[in-house]
Amino acid sequence: MKLILLEKKDAQQLQFLTTFQEFGRKGQFSFAALSRQTGIDKRTIRQHIELLIDEVKAAGCNSELKLQIEDGKTIYFEFTPDFNENLLIAFYSKRSILFN
Repeated sequence: MKLILLEKKDAQQLQFLTTFQEFGRKGQFSFAALSRQTGIDKRTIRQHIELLIDEVKAAGCNSELKLQIEDGKTIYFEFTPDFNENLLIAFYSKRSILFN
């Protein structure tokens, strides 16, 4: 998926969603495992996930995608069959500097 019209941080957050989706509709990742897989440090991943949680709510996708951080070390995720990442892409595109 090529997201050249999105800001870099937004594209990175969508890449995390893609990583989660590759492992199924429901699962968990430790920050350490996600760091090894992506090459991004754990602190940066945590910041992205915390922001992504807020943005999923702001985009109105929180009933189709559940994300939460447990014990400060683990990310839990669950996608419903109705989840459509295009809603988040549209959300990011609307606020992109390229469209303002």
